[in-house]
Amino acid sequence: MALGVGDAFQRETVYVRGEMDAHSLDWAAKPEAVKRYPQAPQIALRTPSTKGGASLWTALRQRRSVRRFGGSPVTKAELSRLLWAAQAVTRRHGEYLFRTAPSAGALYPVETYLTTHRVTG
Repeated sequence: MALGVGDAFQRETVYVRGEMDAHSLDWAAKPEAVKRYPQAPQIALRTPSTKGGASLWTALRQRRSVRRFGGSPVTKAELSRLLWAAQAVTRRHGEYLFRTAPSAGALYPVETYLTTHRVTG
C-alpha cells in the first residue's frame, strides 16, 4: 500500500533520540526548561481565559499581518493572552513542559523576550 504524502513526510522526518544524522545531543548537559532572571523586575499577570473566542478555522481565515498599529495601549489582560499563546506551559509530564507552540522532543529552541511600550497598568 502506497503512503500518502503526509504519512511519507512523517516517516522521513521523524525525530528519534540518538539517531540524528548531522549531530548528536548531549542529553546529560541539556539546559534548564525555563530560564530564570531573579534580578529582573517582574509584573504578575493573571492566567488568561481560554474559553470562547473564535474557532481555529475562523482565526486562521481572518489572520493578517499588520504593519500599522493603532494608538491605543495594550491592556495587561491582552498582554497576558498574547504571551500565553506564544509560550505558555499547558502541561507537565515529569521534567518535560509542554507548551502552546509545538517542538520536537519538547526541546523548545525558541525563547520569548518582552519589551513593552504603552501597556496599561
